[in-house]
Amino acid sequence: MLFLTFVMYRRLARKRYYAVKDSARDRYQHVIAKFLRGELEVSQTASLLEEATSQPEQDALEEMLLNAPPEQRARISELLFALGNVERWARTAFGYRRGRTFVQRAFRGDAPLGTGPANRWNPILRLRFFSVPRAIAIERLGSLTPLLATYFSTEALADPAFEVQRTAIGVLGRHRVPAAIPQLVKELQRAVEQASDLSLRSVKAALVSYQIDDLPWFLPVLAHPNSRVRFFLVDAIREICLHAARTLPLNKNDFSQPFYEIFLDQMSADTSADVRARSAAVIGYFRDQRAAQVLRRLLTDENEFVRLHATRACADRLFATLVPDLLRRLEDPKWRVRESAARALRAMDRDGFDELLRLFIATTDRYTADQIIDEIQRSGTVEDVVSSLVPGNADFALAEAVCRKMVQMGKTSLLLNALASSGVPDEARAVMMDAIALAPPPEFYPLLQALSQHESALGFKAASVMSASAVRRAAVGGVDA
Repeated sequence: MLFLTFVMYRRLARKRYYAVKDSARDRYQHVIAKFLRGELEVSQTASLLEEATSQPEQDALEEMLLNAPPEQRARISELLFALGNVERWARTAFGYRRGRTFVQRAFRGDAPLGTGPANRWNPILRLRFFSVPRAIAIERLGSLTPLLATYFSTEALADPAFEVQRTAIGVLGRHRVPAAIPQLVKELQRAVEQASDLSLRSVKAALVSYQIDDLPWFLPVLAHPNSRVRFFLVDAIREICLHAARTLPLNKNDFSQPFYEIFLDQMSADTSADVRARSAAVIGYFRDQRAAQVLRRLLTDENEFVRLHATRACADRLFATLVPDLLRRLEDPKWRVRESAARALRAMDRDGFDELLRLFIATTDRYTADQIIDEIQRSGTVEDVVSSLVPGNADFALAEAVCRKMVQMGKTSLLLNALASSGVPDEARAVMMDAIALAPPPEFYPLLQALSQHESALGFKAASVMSASAVRRAAVGGVDA
């Protein structure tokens, strides 16, 4: 009975809460709209909104103000100071005395970043019951101007609770403030050295929130003495470049000259193999001759992961001068490097693909041939080979030799599919018949039987090949007998 009473009371309380909140939203919406249009000053707006004293009314105002357009953030921050919201959030996040001190410093504009930890090891403050309200307060403080949000978030990094630290890290990354990068790197080092409750993923996510225009800010921290920190920094830069390249191809002009130089000269020659590997991916976005020279050196690195990332970075037609180097990587002792080299060559338009096919024909190394044919089959480029089997085509001889090599290796499934397809020209299908007949699999003869029923040149060709195959099998049988 007591439980049912509590449930009913809670439902009624929540119903009243949302009724008051909706009423406040309707009552004050026009005031906030006028303020955002610049028709009301901060003091005038604050006096009109001071009537909202209940919790539902204050929550409604906070939601409307925090959801305002980003370009209004400075005026919204000033209004939140005037209404006392900032001080209330700060007291929740840092305690009454420290919160008030932080607000006073922030309001005067003389607040230094990072005033030091407080209650860092307090076990009670680590409890989720107490930490969630502080995390919510930091999230709301993070909606202020970038400078203020960075200040409060940096202070929150000293909080003993993981939830609060993670929220603060997210705010620092979201605002992309240059002054926050050293603090993020400091937290990254603590996470690497396992001296922090923050996960590496959380700190790295904050770093990845920066954009390609912000990369010059990373330069001072790329010389960090800890190789693991350098690795995560370069990997974050790699992801930033990857995100930017999805909308527009990058080149060296998208990077500052100091950034360009430090990656070509220092990061690519770092003592850490992990740093060199991730640097190769970034250097690939430069797409010029100097980048090609550095990638050529990384393709022969002693570490397989450096070679792997270097081959992936070469998958661009602008690196066509690296085709011979990639061909040599197809004989790499590590299969992942061979696979990556085959994909890079396939991505280099027709020239790279033709060189890949020529190596497939010429190589006597079974592993290299298997790697190439697997890539051809997986990528669907066997259709390009089949389409070149029409006599008179410039690539006819190359395509025919590839088909014969595939038959010799027993890789005939895709050729049989193409032979059965009516979408393939009859001239190409006739050439495939001759190639497959050199080492015919069992499935070949039923297919020939079906094709021979057609009254066409292809049908006559199928009947002829089937007859010749029968003669060869009979001859072999006679010898065996």
